[in-house]
Amino acid sequence: MAERSRAVLSESSPPAQAATLTVTKSAPNALEQLLDRVDTPAENSAQKPLPRAGALPEPPRLVLVRGVRWEGDQLEVALRSGESLLAEVATEVERAFLNQALVDGQMLLSEWSERGTPLVVGVVQHKPPSKLRLSAEEIELDASRELLLRSGSAALRLRAGGEVELVGSRISAVSRGVMRLIGRLLRLN
Repeated sequence: MAERSRAVLSESSPPAQAATLTVTKSAPNALEQLLDRVDTPAENSAQKPLPRAGALPEPPRLVLVRGVRWEGDQLEVALRSGESLLAEVATEVERAFLNQALVDGQMLLSEWSERGTPLVVGVVQHKPPSKLRLSAEEIELDASRELLLRSGSAALRLRAGGEVELVGSRISAVSRGVMRLIGRLLRLN
């Protein structure tokens, strides 16, 4: 265990003379004992030096591929050359997301190491998807000025001032319970 010393400045000397420094050894306190254990690694735990930049493995190449179809848990992918082969799928990539990419013909990003099976790590979106599905306990859309939902000639517009506009060629409202319309003025045609 390393010995720690405490330096004491002698105050008995006159101000004109240089102060003398007296070193006294004291018993190590609990903090010093803890520091000794932290400073000195245990003999049985061999610390490995960090690898140098030259010793790091070569990073995998990133290759664009197109998904063809599923073969069990693996995905058949096609290269630009037309060659097809099986690739693993990273656990972080959602299978439903890949299925939609296959339907839309989106390109996939895959990692290729020197040896081994290619690994699909993501989807490269180069056009809007044919279908977008949101699923959650709560979905919140927030627009500071205006929110517009539109499909063909039907639309729902919400403006920041409180105006709500519903437009359609035929509008149906059905309630299995009480339906209330409340307003200061109700105008029908």
